[in-house]
Amino acid sequence: NPDRQNVILCAGTIGHRKGQLLLVQAYRDLAADFPAWQLVLMGRVGDQHLMGQINAFISEHGLQDRVQLLGRRSDEELTQWLGQAAIFAMPSLHEGLGLSLQEAQFHGCACVASAAGGVVDLLQDGDNGLLVPVGQVPPLREALRRLMRDAALRNQLSMRGPASVLEKGMTTPRMVQAY
Repeated sequence: NPDRQNVILCAGTIGHRKGQLLLVQAYRDLAADFPAWQLVLMGRVGDQHLMGQINAFISEHGLQDRVQLLGRRSDEELTQWLGQAAIFAMPSLHEGLGLSLQEAQFHGCACVASAAGGVVDLLQDGDNGLLVPVGQVPPLREALRRLMRDAALRNQLSMRGPASVLEKGMTTPRMVQAY
C-alpha cells in the first residue's frame, strides 16, 4: 500500500513478556540495510528495568534517530499509527488473545508475530501474516527483512488482514453475540 509509511510499529505495555527488547535487537541488524525504515514502540512502561535496557541498547548501537519510544498514547493516536505503519510486530514471549494484533490486522498492517498463546489462532503463516518462533531474534529479524524488502508481500498481507479478522468473527458485535 503506497499510503503506508516505512514504519515497524509495536504497541503494548513495555514488559518482558511482550518481547520489545528482542524486536529492538532484530531491528538493529536491519537498520543499516534499510535506512528509510523506523521502529516505533508505543505503550505504557510496565517494567522500568526493561525500559532502561531498551534505552541503553538504543544508545549503545546509535539508534536514537531510528527508534521512537512514544510511551502511552490515546486510542485515537494508536488508530492513526495503525493506519499508517507498513508493518506491525508482536514479538511476545507470552500472549493471551493478542488484541492489538487483531487491531493491526483490521487496520491493514502487514503483521509479524511470535507463535505465542492466542496468536496462533489469529495468524496463519504466509496467509494473513508471518509467524516466528517465540523468543528468538534471528527468525524475527528474517521475517522483518522479508517484509521490509518485499512490498508485494506487505501489500498482500495488508489486504488479507481485515478480511481474516472478520472471517474469524473477531468483531465486538460478533463476540457479544457469541457470548
